[in-house]
Amino acid sequence: MALVASDNPDIVAQIMAMVQLVLGHGGTIHPQARIEESDGDLRVVCAQQGQEGEPLFIIPNALLVPTDRLAWSTRDDRLELLGEPAGLSAVQAELLALFIALFNATGQLARASAQGRMALLRDERFAAQMAAIKPDMGWERASPARDFLNSRVCSTDKVAPDQGLRTYLMPLVVFLNHHAGGSNFFRDGQCQVAITRPTETGECFIRYGKRRDPVDLALGYGFVDRASPFAQSVPVALELAGFGRLELLGRDSGHVSGEVAPQVSFAADGLTLSHFVIDTRAPGRELALLRLAMTASGRARGLAAADVDRAIAAAPGAILAANRARLAEFGAYLAGQADNPFAAMVAQACGCQLANLAAVLEPRRA
Repeated sequence: MALVASDNPDIVAQIMAMVQLVLGHGGTIHPQARIEESDGDLRVVCAQQGQEGEPLFIIPNALLVPTDRLAWSTRDDRLELLGEPAGLSAVQAELLALFIALFNATGQLARASAQGRMALLRDERFAAQMAAIKPDMGWERASPARDFLNSRVCSTDKVAPDQGLRTYLMPLVVFLNHHAGGSNFFRDGQCQVAITRPTETGECFIRYGKRRDPVDLALGYGFVDRASPFAQSVPVALELAGFGRLELLGRDSGHVSGEVAPQVSFAADGLTLSHFVIDTRAPGRELALLRLAMTASGRARGLAAADVDRAIAAAPGAILAANRARLAEFGAYLAGQADNPFAAMVAQACGCQLANLAAVLEPRRA
């Protein structure tokens, strides 16, 4: 079985050149792995002889290509580097040239630009909507090339701890698509991906962070993930009868660093949680944490236990209603961008987000 499958000989040559660099510098590739390209889309599959959990790719850290200090042209149809890349080793520079050639051969920047994402990023109304939904996500008005690459790189401080968090293109690993049940891509301080096939297709996946919800993935990576089990609440401030203020700030929930429990702040008038992220596969954790925090807040303020219990029962439905209202407002804005494919895709993701929230927070009838 050929390691690379594509009808385009240039693409095969570029991927094989990358493979040879990885193997020549001490990396490993599972013998059952296969890289497939079709209509510009890339994926990695592994035959059933490859056991779940076995290393799929091990990429020496010296081959990861730092991208945060590269300068790009403003072209939106192909990647074009401005000047010589500074600070790269010879093999990193060679790999960068292969990445650029491969992305251009598959037309990935042109397709991403046609999606309409950049047009929305330049709209101040979009920025205002996003601040009300994902306040920590951040929106860099970058060149089309940098915006595209932001969806292909990993951010880590494991490669060069003395340099802090940097972004890298990962040879071969970049061909893996996302699934919530996919593999991590770092282990024991090096870039290592395990065989992880959460679907019946034979395709191997990685996980773009720990708790990416549909809106995260749509906005950050440009696709709708209907399989994501997660949903982070938008920022909400509620007044619950007999309890007082319950505020969810919608801050970063530790997507990359792990499943981070929310920070809880108690005040005389109520309670604040830094974030609230549900997992439809195991919703008990977040609901139990909310219940414990509200109980502790009520006791500290001397509230009647019956009033606190009623507020705890009402809180999930109130959180869901607030999310529906906020995402409906966002949806109305997106509907006004009828000629923008990216807006339509984000609207679909909002529907998935609400479905996940409703699956956990919808009040159950007795």
